[in-house]
Amino acid sequence: WVDAEQTIPSWWSTLLLAGAGLGQFVIAAAARTARPKVMVAGLTIGAILTAMSLDESASVHEKLDQIVSPSDAGGAASLGIFADSEAFDWLLLGIPIAIVVIVLVVLAARRLPRGVGRFVVVGLALFFTGAVGFEVVGGETFASLMSAGAAGDYRNPVYATVTHIEELLELIGVAFLAVAPLRVIGYGSARGAMHLSVRYTDEDPAEADADRT
Repeated sequence: WVDAEQTIPSWWSTLLLAGAGLGQFVIAAAARTARPKVMVAGLTIGAILTAMSLDESASVHEKLDQIVSPSDAGGAASLGIFADSEAFDWLLLGIPIAIVVIVLVVLAARRLPRGVGRFVVVGLALFFTGAVGFEVVGGETFASLMSAGAAGDYRNPVYATVTHIEELLELIGVAFLAVAPLRVIGYGSARGAMHLSVRYTDEDPAEADADRT
């Protein structure tokens, strides 16, 4: 069931996000001397992607509903972002957090090597369209089904379709994020030592402007 936590798709997303973050750190390391703005951009996006990987692994976002509507403390009721369900209350904090992350990444991506920034922005847009946009759609769908007394709850085919689209968009977005740094990172050897290099143009690798780390 793809909508559950700690599944193979979620583990795959965790690994890809961690790899995407590592790739951005490599770009930052290569730029540390001659390109400070690129370094800051790589560190910023790398830190965000690493945090997203940890969140995917530990499902921290699923616990935000305890902050929004702590029903365990003193019997407080759910704020009810969706009727008949408190499972999606985390979106009240999740949506503002997503907006802040998107703004930071878009601003930082403008400083990245050409091509990388575009992949990062597209990947993040797809990821949050699924993780937040279709989560909202899923919440409305689930609440409507429960209100109508539809049988099957989470296994309802309508709700299942929405959640599969949500997870598919997230996986495609994560794939874009993971591939982004690989567009400019290369490796080679010099004097018997291996090194990584980052190209900053779309020219032939042998002629491109590159930094090494």
